[in-house]
Amino acid sequence: MVVTALALVAASVILSGGREADGAGVVVVVDGGLSPKVLTVTTGTTVTWDLADSGKHRIRSRSGPAEFDSGGIDPGGSYSFSFTRTGSYTYRDEENKDLDAYNGSIVVVAPSDPATTAPATTTATTTATTATTVTPGATTLPPGGAPPTAAPTVPPTAPPPSGPATVRIANRAFSPSSISVATGTTVVWTNNDSESHTVTANAGAFDSGRFSPGSSYRRVFDVPGRFSYFCDLHPSMVGVVVVTSPPPGGTLPPPPPPPPPPPATTVPATTTPAGGGGSTTPPVGSNGVRMVDFGFEPAAITVDAGTTVTWVNTGQARHTVAADDGSFHSPDVRAGATYQQAFSTPGTYSYFCDIHPEMKGTISVRGAAGEPPPAAPPTTEPPPVTASGDVRIADFSFSPRSITITAGDSLTFVNTGAARHSATAKDGSFDTGLLSRGATSRRTFRNAGTFSYFCTIHPSMTGTVLVTGANGEAPPPPVSRPTVAVAAGDVQMIDFAFQPTELTVPVGASVGFVNNGVAPHTATARDGSFDTDIVRSGKTEHVTFANPGTFAFYCTIHPNMVGTVFVSGSDGAVPPPAAEVEPGAAAPMAVDVEVLAETFSPAEVRVAQGGTVTWMVSSTSPHIIEADDGSFVSEIVTHGQTYQRTFDDAGSFPYHDGLTGRMKGLVTVVADPATAQSGVADDGLSASVKIVDLAYEPSELTVVKGATVQWSNVGLAPHTVTARADNWTSDLLESGAVYAQTFETPGHYEYYCTLHPNMVATVDVLESLGDAPAPAAHEEPAAVAAPSGSDGPRGLLPATIAGGLILCSGTFLLGRRTRRMTAA
Repeated sequence: MVVTALALVAASVILSGGREADGAGVVVVVDGGLSPKVLTVTTGTTVTWDLADSGKHRIRSRSGPAEFDSGGIDPGGSYSFSFTRTGSYTYRDEENKDLDAYNGSIVVVAPSDPATTAPATTTATTTATTATTVTPGATTLPPGGAPPTAAPTVPPTAPPPSGPATVRIANRAFSPSSISVATGTTVVWTNNDSESHTVTANAGAFDSGRFSPGSSYRRVFDVPGRFSYFCDLHPSMVGVVVVTSPPPGGTLPPPPPPPPPPPATTVPATTTPAGGGGSTTPPVGSNGVRMVDFGFEPAAITVDAGTTVTWVNTGQARHTVAADDGSFHSPDVRAGATYQQAFSTPGTYSYFCDIHPEMKGTISVRGAAGEPPPAAPPTTEPPPVTASGDVRIADFSFSPRSITITAGDSLTFVNTGAARHSATAKDGSFDTGLLSRGATSRRTFRNAGTFSYFCTIHPSMTGTVLVTGANGEAPPPPVSRPTVAVAAGDVQMIDFAFQPTELTVPVGASVGFVNNGVAPHTATARDGSFDTDIVRSGKTEHVTFANPGTFAFYCTIHPNMVGTVFVSGSDGAVPPPAAEVEPGAAAPMAVDVEVLAETFSPAEVRVAQGGTVTWMVSSTSPHIIEADDGSFVSEIVTHGQTYQRTFDDAGSFPYHDGLTGRMKGLVTVVADPATAQSGVADDGLSASVKIVDLAYEPSELTVVKGATVQWSNVGLAPHTVTARADNWTSDLLESGAVYAQTFETPGHYEYYCTLHPNMVATVDVLESLGDAPAPAAHEEPAAVAAPSGSDGPRGLLPATIAGGLILCSGTFLLGRRTRRMTAA
């Protein structure tokens, strides 16, 4: 069919990532989704949907002042529609209506000069040709331009309600970097880049946290003002939102000029020695180092043995402090946060930031009598890789990027860079895990195929392994990792985002959380009302929402993965707002459990330390609520009666029905971080360690033979306590859980978290107090299995870590835990 010519005016695209077509048109590319999904255009603009994939599509409006419907469009075709009426339109591809990527919106506003707009008839045409593309249009509201209108019935002189405003993130930039909106407007930031970003207010009013490519963050601006923001991973990325309340009949002001780079964080000055100047920079010999973007200041300091050095992040980006020799490593240190490390042994310690490896520093430690520190050992690079078929992982590329081997051959991946990296197959067939500098991982490719892989920290790093047949047959094409079908109203868990991030369902609805990623994930309510537990790749868990409300959730393994379920009432009423939940206060003080004939509902609950659990019997049969360890037991409780128990101690308390023995439940008492103790008793026979996100506090303990050490998880994410020698380990410790280990043999014990391998700590066990600690033995981490789509044997679980969105493989015991499926 031939495209019908339209009489159009030269109107600008106001807010889009779309391409302009000939004349006043805008192109939306349909290829694995809509790109862009959100547009703002002026009246008279023609939007053309270009089919760039091999599928069939149907573009159809769902709401708005006018209807449009393309009918079926074959691959390679396109569809055009001219928008002549102001207002907000929503639409979707009917062939993929259940996928958020194929649901879009368009806001149509009046141009800045109404006299230039000629009336046009709404026209739709279908064609088998592709629209010509030219330079993209403007990306901000024109001076004096009216804000988007929500419906055509709004009088032109009245201040129209604002539609959503969109900011694209691409090429390490916000586009547009400055916008003006009316009060009540929702601003949506969409990450179209190849790496994660944040949207962080300079004044701390809002912070998106990290969100990965393809995901978005939205915020409603109800209060007038100027809101400057930046990306705290890439502080040169800055933007500003100006929120105003236009007078009746008025228009929004033009957008403000782009903001300057954010100022550095102000940090209190280090105490200056008597007679010294007033500089706020720690002088050489002090115990303070500033982390700035992007360097350490000062880069070298000298301290006495026994000194604790404090690093303060005065920049905007996240940084780490990682010893070249691996002797210490901080978690991610956010703006304004600190990290401390004690230096007891004289020497010279070089370190760097393994997020930004160009940041380097040195700590020189003098002896107890002031003798100069020993000379630093010569810097050694990882040994050159000479074996045929090896792949070097550098900062920030794989070399060679493509390599061909024969089925049955093995490859060794060697990290020759300074930063942490992984080589992770996109189809989930192999994963080196997190490799630090000099570390290696070997993989045998037994089957022919094409295997694409990437680094999970730096996803722009990609490579390919081509495996030919045993007789030289060409490698088969890549095999897509099987995905699980996603029904309408379900949420996908992908690496590393929920899709969609927001979902509205009626009360009583069941939502499936489908893991179509490689890494394991959870969907855990911030208010503790539901938890899918760990959902492995290819698996689905359902949660039924029995009550209306707004339920914010996140992944406990990757806390930057967040989403919200809005549950409307039976009358369709708007869900009530969610209560703010502070970190560490996610567990409620009171929880109710319904005792049914054959089960407890919910079977597993979390309660804050000092909180109360009430069991209410709904069944006609009698029950006894009895702890597995005998720490509490009720009388016989019958229909309509209750039993209450207040839990003063943190920990996990499994229980059962003492009459039948068949019904089982679990109460997890979340420790109060403010009161949790840590440290060693005077006699060395007991010690306590706090597990926080993402560290053990303290990270070093010295006790005597026979001592019992107890770990309490006061963080939000789950963790483990696992011996490097693999001879003892905790179960998976969720928030509030505790674990104890008794040490009967003197020695040096290193342990770590299998979910977050950068969490490392030690316990030194002495024969008696005052003895010298045993020398540290070099312990290799246990071998781990590559992730796969199968469940595998009980106790093996591919795991990921939150700091930096790192995917790796961890092995830990699930022990007595049962799968939790708690409805709201």
